[in-house]
Amino acid sequence: MEPVALTQADQRQVQGLLTQLEGAVVREARLSPLGGSWISVELGRSLLFVNMAAWRLESDTDFLAACEDDREQMGRMITELDGRRLESVEVSRHLDLTLTFEGLRLLLFACTGPDGDDEHWSLQLATGETLFAGPGDSWTLAQSQ
Repeated sequence: MEPVALTQADQRQVQGLLTQLEGAVVREARLSPLGGSWISVELGRSLLFVNMAAWRLESDTDFLAACEDDREQMGRMITELDGRRLESVEVSRHLDLTLTFEGLRLLLFACTGPDGDDEHWSLQLATGETLFAGPGDSWTLAQSQ
């Protein structure tokens, strides 16, 4: 499927796919061993990969970590998501995400990579489909291989 520019109808469709995750418990959230600030979050039987998106982890009162922090700090703080239930998820017009967990929020901000053709994040759904966000305001839903 070719990438599609995000319209309001598309935003509602993407939101509908993401809403399936609400209530899932984080089995494991980790910083990629490959370097950089890539993270993965295993939510029930779905898997979120964050690659070309800035991110911040926060509570209602504290700033815990962000994508440009020291790798040790990022790695330690991202595991704070482990065992927490996803209460809600919202997608913006530009494919930014706000994931609200019990006591914490993970905010993702879509970025343009050096080549301009990178995905911001992707989500492997339990249904066997993968949602790719990016490049830009485009998205693709594909059957997983």
